[in-house]
Amino acid sequence: MYGRGDPSLGGPETSPDCANRFAAALAARGIRRVDGDLVADDTFFQGPSIGSGWEANDLQSWFAPPASALSVHGNVLQVRVARDGVRCCEVAVDPPDSGMQIVNQTANAATNDEDALGLYRAPGADTLYVYGALPSGVTTKTYVVSAPDPALLAGNLLRDALKQHGIALDGHVRVVHWPQADSAVTTPGTVTLAVIASPPLRDLIRHMLKYSDNLYAQTLLLQVGAHAAQRGICADRATPPRSSEGWGACALRAMLARAGIAPEDATFEEGSGMSRKDLVTPAATVRLLAWIARQSFASVLNDALPVAGVDGTLAHRLLGTFADNNLRAKTGTLTHVYALSGYLTNARGEHLAFSLMLDRYQRPTDTLGRTVAPSPTDDLDAITVMLAGSSP
Repeated sequence: MYGRGDPSLGGPETSPDCANRFAAALAARGIRRVDGDLVADDTFFQGPSIGSGWEANDLQSWFAPPASALSVHGNVLQVRVARDGVRCCEVAVDPPDSGMQIVNQTANAATNDEDALGLYRAPGADTLYVYGALPSGVTTKTYVVSAPDPALLAGNLLRDALKQHGIALDGHVRVVHWPQADSAVTTPGTVTLAVIASPPLRDLIRHMLKYSDNLYAQTLLLQVGAHAAQRGICADRATPPRSSEGWGACALRAMLARAGIAPEDATFEEGSGMSRKDLVTPAATVRLLAWIARQSFASVLNDALPVAGVDGTLAHRLLGTFADNNLRAKTGTLTHVYALSGYLTNARGEHLAFSLMLDRYQRPTDTLGRTVAPSPTDDLDAITVMLAGSSP
C-alpha cells in the first residue's frame, strides 16, 4: 500500500470506504491469500512527518496530525472516556486498530473541575496516558487526537478489509517510513493492483481554506516539494534541499519572488503556518492577494476562501454587516496572533485586497484569568466592517 500524498484519503467527502474499495478490487482480481506481509509505505515524501518548527505540545492535538504520504481519515483518532456505571472510567479508541496504546490512569473521584480529565502522549510515542477523572454529572467525554502512525493505521484498516473480503494475510502489517526504502516500489515487474485517485487539486485547496486544515496545507507543500525535487533546481540555495519540505519551501520562495515579494517580507519553513519560524508582513500578504487576482487561477482561490456569514471558518462571523456574504478571507490563529486576509467589495464598488494581523495580542482577562470581551475576532471584524462600509 503505497501512499502518494493524498490528504483526503478515507475522508467523509471523498473515500470513507477506501480500505474496502482496495480489498474489493483485490478480491475481484481473484486474490485469496497474501503470502507475506502487508507493507504500508509512506516514503513518497522525504523527511520527517512533523513540520519544521511545530511545537511539541501541539503534536497530540487534532490540528497538528503528522503529514504522511499515506494519510487516512485525516490522521486523527477519537478517544472516548466514559463511566462504567457509576465508576470512572473506560477508555476506547476509534478506529480500534490505530496503533495507539492506552494507559488508563483515571480515578473514580468526585470533582467539579471541568479540566480534571487529561490526555498525554509524549512526542514521537504511541502510548497515550489518560489521567484524572470525569467531572461529576458527566458520563462521557470524547477527544479528537492525532494518530501516532498514519501509515500503520491505513495498513491495519486494509488488513481488516482483506479479511472481510475473504483474503487471508499470512504475515503482518509492516510500515516503511523515510529514510527507509522498499525496493518493491521501483522494481521492474511490480504490478499495480488497485488505485484510488485523489480529488482534483482545486477541491483539496477548497477544503484546506474553508476549514483551515493544517494537514492539507502541509501535505500540499510536501507534494509540491516531491515534484520540485524531481526537477532538481533550487536557484536560491548553494546546496539542494534534502527533504520534500525543503524543496516545497524553495518552490514557494520562487513563486513569492514572481509576485514581487522581497525575501525579508515573507519567510516560510513549512506549509501549515503553525511554526513560529513562519514570518510574513500584512503588506506582503496584500501584494500576494493582488498578484493572484491577476492570474488565470484566481477563481480557484476566490471559490476556496471562506465567505463571511456563509461557510467555512467565517460561517458565523460578520452576520448582518456590510461584509456578510461579501468578504472572502482566510483566518489565522496562533497564541497571541490573530489574522484575517482576503478580498471584499466596499460601498463604492471597489474590490479590495486586505490583510489584518494582530501580533503580540494578549486577550484581556478578569481577576481569575478568564478571558473577557472584546475578543480578537471582535477587533478584526470591526475593522473589516469599516472597510466594507467605506463610502465616498
